[in-house]
Amino acid sequence: MIDPTDDAKYGKRRSEFTQGRTCLHGLLEQFGETGQVGAAPDRSPVWPNGFVGSLSHSDAWVWGCVAQSRDLISIGIDTECVASTKVCADVQETIATDLEWHLGDKFGLLPEVAFTLFFSAKEAFYKCWYPLVKTYFDFLDAQVVALDSSTLTLKTLLPHPGFESGPGTLKVHYLVDRSNVFTATWIEQKGAI
Repeated sequence: MIDPTDDAKYGKRRSEFTQGRTCLHGLLEQFGETGQVGAAPDRSPVWPNGFVGSLSHSDAWVWGCVAQSRDLISIGIDTECVASTKVCADVQETIATDLEWHLGDKFGLLPEVAFTLFFSAKEAFYKCWYPLVKTYFDFLDAQVVALDSSTLTLKTLLPHPGFESGPGTLKVHYLVDRSNVFTATWIEQKGAI
C-alpha cells in the first residue's frame, strides 16, 4: 500500500526535478546546446560535454546556472527559505562552529538569517567542489572565515588531492531577499576572462 503523504512528497520532488531540468534545458539552448542534463547514480547532474552548471530548489524557487567549461571549472548554487528559530536551535551545532556564529553576530545578522546563510553557502560550496573531488563532506568540513554585505569566504578543512585543482578558499556571493537566501560560487579556469 502507498502512503498518500509519501506520494505527495515524491510528487513534489518529481515536479521540482522536472522544473529544474526544464530550466537547465532552456539555459543550455541559449548556448545552442541541445543535449540534456542527466543524473549520475549518486544523483549529481551529468552535464553535456563542454558545460558545467548547478541547480537549486526550495519551496518557493527553482533556479539554475550553466557555463561553458572553457570558462569555469565548476559552479555551486543554493537557495533556502529562512529557517525557523526552532530549526536553528535544533541543528545549529551541526552547521557551524561558535567562531563562525560569532562572525554572523559581529556583522549584525539575525540568528535565523545567519543560520540559513551559512547553511546555504556551505551547500553551494559543496555543490561546487563535489564534481571535482567526488567526496562527501559535512557542513563542519567547510569553515566561514570572512563575511561582508554580499559575500562570505569559505575554506575547506578536508585534505584531498582534488582540492588542489582550485583555490583552498572560495568566495560565496549571497542575497537575502525577504524570507529567502540565495548563494552562488564558482571556480574559474586559469586564464579565462
